[in-house]
Amino acid sequence: MSGSSDALMEEATGYLLWLLPGMAFLLIECVGLMLIRLDGSPRYAMMCNVTAAVFNIVLDYILVFPMGLGVKGAAMATSVSCMLGGVMVLAYFARYSTTLKFYRLKLSVTSLLLTVRNTGYMAKIGFATLLTELAMSVMMLTGNHVFIHALGENGVAAFSIACYLFPIMFSISNAVAQSVQPIISYNYGAGDMSRVSKSLHTSLVAALICGTAVTVSVAAGTRLIVTLFLSPESGAFDIACAGLPKYALCGLFFALNIAFIGYYQSLEKSVRATVFTLLRGIVFIMPMLSSPLTRRRKVSLSSAEKRSHCAC
Repeated sequence: MSGSSDALMEEATGYLLWLLPGMAFLLIECVGLMLIRLDGSPRYAMMCNVTAAVFNIVLDYILVFPMGLGVKGAAMATSVSCMLGGVMVLAYFARYSTTLKFYRLKLSVTSLLLTVRNTGYMAKIGFATLLTELAMSVMMLTGNHVFIHALGENGVAAFSIACYLFPIMFSISNAVAQSVQPIISYNYGAGDMSRVSKSLHTSLVAALICGTAVTVSVAAGTRLIVTLFLSPESGAFDIACAGLPKYALCGLFFALNIAFIGYYQSLEKSVRATVFTLLRGIVFIMPMLSSPLTRRRKVSLSSAEKRSHCAC
């Protein structure tokens, strides 16, 4: 369903199967890091992130190269690092948390109704964030189908580099948005709109700086980045080198988009946040990604018609 060809199927399934064990821990880590920051321990949250990432990189090298496990080894390294991050989060709430604690759910009707109400409230405000994550999957799925039909395995290999870079762009942009959200939300609740405006201004400046840095870095270091993934002799190398500088332009605008989504979520304006997410992640990108495939089909049909006329 993701658009894999027969040549890629074995490696892709091997990767996903070994990735599955770490997914539950990844969920714990993603939710837990947000809660740890709100509990007043941003350094510990950063330590969880950095420790898991460094462990992933080291284990990637060991399993992929010395042990020769290939993409299966890369998936195993990712799963183990996710487990490490999830365990660190659980350890924090078990021993080090100051305000936020685990409590047993009360089974009274009033308590259950409040829980349902609060869950719905969180889902409403966080729906835009859900769509942002979903939009990344939609982009990757659609891109896989387009590139496998238009450029074959080389096109998918080149596109996969962009898929690896996009979560990095998202993490940087999301860090800016999430850092300012508690400040905006608190002051909005307190009715101090001047501080809300100042916080928004600060987040937009930070997003602008980070987005520009990402755009310039990817555009200027395209060849070096591609070399990290592909050998210069591979057919996908030139495709990736030609595409990444254009792709880098999204870094700047994506950072601003995420900053505004976080702002509207903090003001409980979930509809606006959702609209911004839908326009960027699904409404505009789907027809733009599918248009090259449509054009290629028209060219193929035209070529087939010419061959048919020649045969006649």
